[in-house]
Amino acid sequence: MAPTLTLADIERNPNTVTQVVTLPNGLRVVLRALRPDDAFLLGTFFLGLSEDTRRRFAPHPFTMEEAEKLCSQICYRETIRMVGVIDSDGEPRIIAYFIFMPGFGEHEQKRYHERGMPLAPATDCSVAPCLADDFQNRGLGSVLMGKVLLIAKRLGYKRALLIGGVIATNLRAVHFYTKLGFRQVGTFSTGIENYDMIMDLAGMGEPPRSRRGLILLSVVLGAAILIVVLDHLLALPGQTDRLDTHG
Repeated sequence: MAPTLTLADIERNPNTVTQVVTLPNGLRVVLRALRPDDAFLLGTFFLGLSEDTRRRFAPHPFTMEEAEKLCSQICYRETIRMVGVIDSDGEPRIIAYFIFMPGFGEHEQKRYHERGMPLAPATDCSVAPCLADDFQNRGLGSVLMGKVLLIAKRLGYKRALLIGGVIATNLRAVHFYTKLGFRQVGTFSTGIENYDMIMDLAGMGEPPRSRRGLILLSVVLGAAILIVVLDHLLALPGQTDRLDTHG
């Protein structure tokens, strides 16, 4: 399938990837590209994370200085950083942060090549998610990550891999990625054991709401077919009389 979105589109208008997600509890989350004026919000998000969450995130430190640097060096062609923003007592608050990188890092390239799984910049991309501690284990991460992966698919990428893999003992994260469709393809060590995980985007379905729509459509079509069959049976010679005798 041809790409329906390009990096140039996003660079010209970052709002192209903005989406609004409303959870069953009514929480409204705006998923959008990181902006230059987000430094304070992003830094506040970083500083509010627990030590455990910080320890499990590999790509970069969680500091106010890092937030300022990231917001001052935005280049959507190289890295798209997405944030999930809510209204918190009348003020915006970042509660989710995603890195989407076209292509992959040299360490990932080497590890996958050694496994006989060469990566290609035109078809493979990399992702890394992080969620505020008070919003973890509430289903929000799966919904937002699914949106980010669909953006990758729209850009024409076929596979997505995890930046820095995932710590092998972080069973909750391993389950999270597996549920999304990632699979383990090998291990590597950074002093601790990690899993490399990759996902095929080609077979990725629509978000849950769209799947529910397809199910509803299937039910409606099934009912329509049943009505046609019954009308046909009732139209057969003598069929009406036989049905009436059971009344």
